[in-house]
Amino acid sequence: MTNESLETAALNHINQINALLKMRISNAGLSEKECLQALTKRDNDKDFTESEALGMAIFVYRMAKADFERKNYRFFFTALQGIDIFLDISNAIDKSKEAKKILSEFSKANALKRHAETYELKEQAKDYWRKHIDPKLSNPKAADLLLKVVPVSHRKLVEYVAEAKRENMRPAS
Repeated sequence: MTNESLETAALNHINQINALLKMRISNAGLSEKECLQALTKRDNDKDFTESEALGMAIFVYRMAKADFERKNYRFFFTALQGIDIFLDISNAIDKSKEAKKILSEFSKANALKRHAETYELKEQAKDYWRKHIDPKLSNPKAADLLLKVVPVSHRKLVEYVAEAKRENMRPAS
Protein backbone atom coordinates (compact mmCIF):
# COMPACT_ATOMS: atom_id res chain seq x y z
CA MET A 1 0.00 0.00 0.00
CA THR A 2 1.46 3.37 -1.00
CA ASN A 3 1.65 6.38 1.30
CA GLU A 4 -0.92 8.15 -0.85
CA SER A 5 -3.46 5.31 -0.62
CA LEU A 6 -2.76 5.03 3.13
CA GLU A 7 -3.47 8.75 3.54
CA THR A 8 -6.68 8.42 1.52
CA ALA A 9 -7.82 5.49 3.65
CA ALA A 10 -6.99 7.40 6.85
CA LEU A 11 -8.84 10.48 5.60
CA ASN A 12 -11.90 8.36 4.77
CA HIS A 13 -11.75 6.81 8.23
CA ILE A 14 -11.53 10.24 9.88
CA ASN A 15 -14.54 11.45 7.88
CA GLN A 16 -16.53 8.35 8.83
CA ILE A 17 -15.70 8.83 12.50
CA ASN A 18 -16.68 12.51 12.28
CA ALA A 19 -20.06 11.57 10.78
CA LEU A 20 -20.59 8.85 13.40
CA LEU A 21 -19.66 11.23 16.23
CA LYS A 22 -22.10 13.85 14.98
CA MET A 23 -24.86 11.25 14.69
CA ARG A 24 -24.24 9.87 18.20
CA ILE A 25 -24.14 13.37 19.71
CA SER A 26 -27.37 14.29 17.94
CA ASN A 27 -29.08 11.03 19.01
CA ALA A 28 -28.09 11.74 22.61
CA GLY A 29 -29.71 15.19 22.33
CA LEU A 30 -26.41 16.89 23.13
CA SER A 31 -24.00 19.31 21.50
CA GLU A 32 -20.23 18.94 21.14
CA LYS A 33 -19.81 21.78 23.62
CA GLU A 34 -21.98 20.03 26.23
CA CYS A 35 -20.01 16.80 25.81
CA LEU A 36 -16.68 18.55 26.24
CA GLN A 37 -17.97 20.55 29.22
CA ALA A 38 -19.08 17.28 30.84
CA LEU A 39 -15.40 16.28 30.91
CA THR A 40 -14.47 19.35 32.95
CA LYS A 41 -17.01 18.33 35.59
CA ARG A 42 -16.05 14.65 35.53
CA ASP A 43 -16.09 12.78 38.85
CA ASN A 44 -13.37 10.13 38.56
CA ASP A 45 -15.00 8.03 41.29
CA LYS A 46 -18.07 7.39 39.11
CA ASP A 47 -18.67 5.54 35.87
CA PHE A 48 -18.64 7.46 32.60
CA THR A 49 -21.85 9.15 31.57
CA GLU A 50 -22.84 9.13 27.91
CA SER A 51 -21.91 12.80 27.51
CA GLU A 52 -18.48 12.19 29.09
CA ALA A 53 -17.77 9.22 26.81
CA LEU A 54 -18.78 11.28 23.79
CA GLY A 55 -16.66 14.17 25.09
CA MET A 56 -13.63 11.88 25.28
CA ALA A 57 -14.31 10.59 21.77
CA ILE A 58 -14.50 14.21 20.49
CA PHE A 59 -11.27 15.11 22.31
CA VAL A 60 -9.36 12.12 20.93
CA TYR A 61 -10.88 12.69 17.46
CA ARG A 62 -9.57 16.27 17.44
CA MET A 63 -6.12 15.08 18.49
CA ALA A 64 -6.13 12.41 15.76
CA LYS A 65 -7.27 14.89 13.15
CA ALA A 66 -4.52 17.32 14.15
CA ASP A 67 -1.92 14.52 13.95
CA PHE A 68 -3.25 13.55 10.52
CA GLU A 69 -3.08 17.12 9.23
CA ARG A 70 0.53 17.41 10.45
CA LYS A 71 1.25 14.03 8.83
CA ASN A 72 2.30 12.74 12.22
CA TYR A 73 1.04 9.17 12.01
CA ARG A 74 2.91 7.89 15.05
CA PHE A 75 -0.14 8.09 17.39
CA PHE A 76 -2.82 8.56 14.76
CA PHE A 77 -3.95 4.93 14.49
CA THR A 78 -3.80 4.46 18.26
CA ALA A 79 -6.01 7.53 18.61
CA LEU A 80 -8.51 6.04 16.16
CA GLN A 81 -8.72 2.94 18.35
CA GLY A 82 -9.29 5.18 21.37
CA ILE A 83 -12.17 6.92 19.60
CA ASP A 84 -13.74 3.53 18.86
CA ILE A 85 -13.43 2.57 22.53
CA PHE A 86 -15.16 5.74 23.74
CA LEU A 87 -17.88 5.35 21.11
CA ASP A 88 -18.40 1.76 22.31
CA ILE A 89 -18.70 3.03 25.89
CA SER A 90 -21.24 5.63 24.76
CA ASN A 91 -23.18 2.98 22.87
CA ALA A 92 -23.19 0.65 25.89
CA ILE A 93 -24.47 3.45 28.14
CA ASP A 94 -27.21 4.22 25.60
CA LYS A 95 -28.23 0.54 25.44
CA SER A 96 -28.22 0.36 29.23
CA LYS A 97 -30.65 3.30 29.35
CA GLU A 98 -32.89 1.57 26.80
CA ALA A 99 -32.78 -1.68 28.78
CA LYS A 100 -33.74 0.17 31.97
CA LYS A 101 -36.64 1.83 30.14
CA ILE A 102 -37.91 -1.53 28.84
CA LEU A 103 -37.55 -3.09 32.29
CA SER A 104 -39.45 -0.18 33.83
CA GLU A 105 -42.31 -0.57 31.32
CA PHE A 106 -42.39 -4.33 31.96
CA SER A 107 -42.48 -3.77 35.73
CA LYS A 108 -45.27 -1.23 35.35
CA ALA A 109 -47.35 -3.66 33.27
CA ASN A 110 -46.80 -6.42 35.86
CA ALA A 111 -47.80 -4.06 38.69
CA LEU A 112 -51.03 -3.26 36.86
CA LYS A 113 -51.74 -6.98 36.54
CA ARG A 114 -50.86 -7.68 40.18
CA HIS A 115 -53.12 -4.91 41.45
CA ALA A 116 -56.02 -5.42 39.02
CA GLU A 117 -58.32 -6.64 41.81
CA THR A 118 -57.47 -3.61 43.96
CA TYR A 119 -58.20 -1.22 41.08
CA GLU A 120 -61.47 -3.02 40.43
CA LEU A 121 -62.54 -2.71 44.08
CA LYS A 122 -61.58 0.96 44.04
CA GLU A 123 -63.73 1.63 40.97
CA GLN A 124 -66.57 -0.39 42.47
CA ALA A 125 -66.44 1.72 45.66
CA LYS A 126 -66.34 5.00 43.73
CA ASP A 127 -69.21 3.95 41.44
CA TYR A 128 -71.36 2.90 44.41
CA TRP A 129 -70.56 6.18 46.19
CA ARG A 130 -71.56 8.24 43.12
CA LYS A 131 -74.84 6.35 42.64
CA HIS A 132 -76.02 5.69 46.21
CA ILE A 133 -74.34 8.01 48.73
CA ASP A 134 -74.93 11.71 49.36
CA PRO A 135 -71.74 13.62 48.36
CA LYS A 136 -72.27 15.99 51.32
CA LEU A 137 -71.71 13.12 53.74
CA SER A 138 -68.27 13.14 55.39
CA ASN A 139 -65.64 10.77 54.02
CA PRO A 140 -65.58 8.52 57.14
CA LYS A 141 -69.40 8.27 57.22
CA ALA A 142 -69.52 7.47 53.51
CA ALA A 143 -66.83 4.83 54.12
CA ASP A 144 -69.02 3.32 56.91
CA LEU A 145 -71.79 2.81 54.33
CA LEU A 146 -69.37 1.44 51.73
CA LEU A 147 -68.01 -1.15 54.19
CA LYS A 148 -71.26 -3.10 53.73
CA VAL A 149 -70.76 -3.25 49.96
CA VAL A 150 -67.01 -3.30 49.21
CA PRO A 151 -64.58 -5.64 51.07
CA VAL A 152 -61.84 -3.05 51.69
CA SER A 153 -60.56 -1.49 54.93
CA HIS A 154 -62.32 1.58 56.30
CA ARG A 155 -59.14 3.62 55.93
CA LYS A 156 -58.86 2.77 52.21
CA LEU A 157 -62.54 3.52 51.65
CA VAL A 158 -62.06 6.98 53.20
CA GLU A 159 -59.23 7.55 50.67
CA TYR A 160 -61.41 6.31 47.79
CA VAL A 161 -64.29 8.61 48.78
CA ALA A 162 -61.92 11.59 49.01
CA GLU A 163 -60.55 10.75 45.57
CA ALA A 164 -64.05 10.37 44.13
CA LYS A 165 -65.04 13.76 45.58
CA ARG A 166 -61.98 15.38 43.98
CA GLU A 167 -62.81 13.77 40.64
CA ASN A 168 -66.42 15.02 40.84
CA MET A 169 -65.36 18.62 41.54
CA ARG A 170 -65.22 20.60 38.32
CA PRO A 171 -63.71 24.09 38.11
CA ALA A 172 -66.28 26.79 37.37
CA SER A 173 -66.17 27.87 33.75
